[in-house]
Amino acid sequence: MILEQSFSEFYLPVEKAVYVVADQMKIESDKKNDLSFYLDGKSFRSKMFELLHLQNFELQYDDKDLDEAVHFLHCFGSILHFDVPALNDVYFFNPQWLCDILLFMMRIIRSQANAFVKINDIKQSLDVERFPISKGIELLDSFDIAVKLSENELFVPSFLSENEVNTCEKDLQNEIYRRQYLMPFVPTGFWSMLIKRIRVDKNLFEALSRCFGLKATTGLHSDNTASSENLDKIKIEDIINWTCWKTGIEISCFGIRLLRICELPSKVAFYGSNYPLISEIVSSSESSFVNKKAVVEIMVPFVYITIGKYESQISGQGNSITDNTSNIKITSITYDNHLVACRVLVTAVDCIDKLLSDWFSKFSVKCVKRVSYCNLCIQSAIEENNSRSRSFNLSLFEFEHALDCLKNKKDLICPFHENLVDIKKVFPDLINTISALISIIRQAQHGFVKSKSCTTNLLDTLDLISTSLENGKPVDVIFLDFARAFDTVPHKRLLLKLAAYGISGLTIKWIEAFLKNRKQRVVLGENVSSWAEIISGVPQGSVIRPLLFVLFINDFPETLKNISMLYADDAKIMNEMISYKSTVSLQADLDRASK
Repeated sequence: MILEQSFSEFYLPVEKAVYVVADQMKIESDKKNDLSFYLDGKSFRSKMFELLHLQNFELQYDDKDLDEAVHFLHCFGSILHFDVPALNDVYFFNPQWLCDILLFMMRIIRSQANAFVKINDIKQSLDVERFPISKGIELLDSFDIAVKLSENELFVPSFLSENEVNTCEKDLQNEIYRRQYLMPFVPTGFWSMLIKRIRVDKNLFEALSRCFGLKATTGLHSDNTASSENLDKIKIEDIINWTCWKTGIEISCFGIRLLRICELPSKVAFYGSNYPLISEIVSSSESSFVNKKAVVEIMVPFVYITIGKYESQISGQGNSITDNTSNIKITSITYDNHLVACRVLVTAVDCIDKLLSDWFSKFSVKCVKRVSYCNLCIQSAIEENNSRSRSFNLSLFEFEHALDCLKNKKDLICPFHENLVDIKKVFPDLINTISALISIIRQAQHGFVKSKSCTTNLLDTLDLISTSLENGKPVDVIFLDFARAFDTVPHKRLLLKLAAYGISGLTIKWIEAFLKNRKQRVVLGENVSSWAEIISGVPQGSVIRPLLFVLFINDFPETLKNISMLYADDAKIMNEMISYKSTVSLQADLDRASK
């Protein structure tokens, strides 16, 4: 309690000085009606020490003591000072005036009738000279009243609609990736923070941009190629529509859904179910998490939209001059964009996982389960919905269970279908992770890469040597072999390298889980050593083992100045020997490689 704390005698003269400045400001404000009740940091300190000197107060205190006094007076409402980077240099002498200004700003924001507000609209309604609008916005942001998304956009969570919004048709017959988060309740502030993260996530915008293709036309009904200046890239921000409410987000384009994240109504199994859940759910684990009360679902259709950008000619009256006006239209829609849909799903999952980890870490570990339904069960449930049946069966799979199956080369099994569940459709991010990792591998590597082999490595080497010899230039080659290569890869360094390549979210967690919690011991006759944790090496028995090693040495060619070729843990460094400098360069590469 502040009342129970002792305080310095210095606080009282500082309080008197604050009141003197506040009274002076009020008098000036009544005269001119254009003075604000605040000072910047430099002016504040100068004014305070000047008034303290007039009170015959000994100047034995420094800036630190003044800061402590301001903090104490802030708690009592004598002065307002917020110790955050954006507001640290502003001191408000009239708390009521500040509250009135912020209330006025909120009225302006409210008049926009939208949760997303342009900052320029606020500036047009306020006198910039009377009040630092940027500081007011930072103040609103610090209290999460209005969250600053960019230099010209605010997000006001309290203005979000209470009701669920549906701007698109329930295109459930088309293929969709789904992911659900089961939890006992949705934490306070979850949706406002998620909307903020989703709205500014560059990776999401990059993924969504791949849902579109641009086709230039010369008219609304023509497919001929338009002029080259008409082929400029359409900005994704200009054509997508954001719809947000207090428990969900939907991103669409011309009424076509690209992404939907929402909290499902009570007892509804998935978005699109017409009736409350009257079904049998079989969990893939022994836990009772299927009875969780809150469900947050991610939906990503496999949609690909081709956009036609055409020029319509508008003739001016009385002359032959025409103006070219650029317009856009949708020329085709397909639902086979699996890889891009997977990328959008991974990005959305990453945003939610990071939010849960940053703000609700204990809650996330203990109470949140990441699950997905059997795709065949979902199809059957949709058919039952269309036939107005009120009962259907669903098989639920936990992410960790699917990960364990993938690691141990097991299959997902649904008790309601004879066929095995296709893990690519239930957890596509697990399968496509391997494809994403392979795409990072450099051209110099021929081992464990599709369409490359020991033969391609040999042919490329022979081609380079024969070409040089035909030109009368000898070639020196150094053959290298990484000793105990697969067993000496440090786990921490491997994870850091993968993170540097842009691997994040569930993908990096999956790889970390694959490497962690492994132990070994030595048995010699009847003697058995104690268990020791394995901190290096890539585990055997999986296709990802050689892939992880190849990624670990993926930057090896970057450290060399000469030509290099690799096949798994074998490498060659070579080049034409034109002069003594060539020999020195090759030796330098060998020295670097040995380190």
